[in-house]
Amino acid sequence: MHERFAGPAARHRLFFALRPEAATAAEIASAAAALRTQGLVRGSWVAPAKYHLTLHFLGDHADPRELCARAADAASALVAASCRVTLTSAASFARARRSPCVLRCDAASEATIRSLREPLGSLLAERGVPIEDRYTPHVTIAYGDFASAQPLPIAPIAWVATHFSLIDSLVGQSLHEELARWPLGGGAK
Repeated sequence: MHERFAGPAARHRLFFALRPEAATAAEIASAAAALRTQGLVRGSWVAPAKYHLTLHFLGDHADPRELCARAADAASALVAASCRVTLTSAASFARARRSPCVLRCDAASEATIRSLREPLGSLLAERGVPIEDRYTPHVTIAYGDFASAQPLPIAPIAWVATHFSLIDSLVGQSLHEELARWPLGGGAK
């Protein structure tokens, strides 16, 4: 993992995430394509290989070696069940010119995801890893204009997350690299 951070200065955007398996990513891509075809979203589209549901955003860093070591230690200490995720609507986080267009979870999934996120956050805090408090579980599908002020229902897309990952997104390079992965054991909540 550490070799990745050597060399010319780059900005590493780090986060923990649930990543859908290939079949689920294809379903998400299909929902995104339907929104695009209907003219409901205009903007730049996220590649299916980059679909994820962030658990904790760890910020942007020039040399995150020490942070990654502490974050990996926290993740290794987490004991949690697999997590059922069901995406049920499309919405926008209208915060900026290029707002994220996202797929949102149902209430049961949000509760389950928060029950995974909270103990991971405590473990990260114990190790001095900064985390953000604001949180809305979602999968970003595009950045741009969303034609509805209200969330729009989609055909439910469900998967069981059996692992979570530490991801490095090199800022400006549109690449996500999985630095490490940890299993979620037991039955789905």
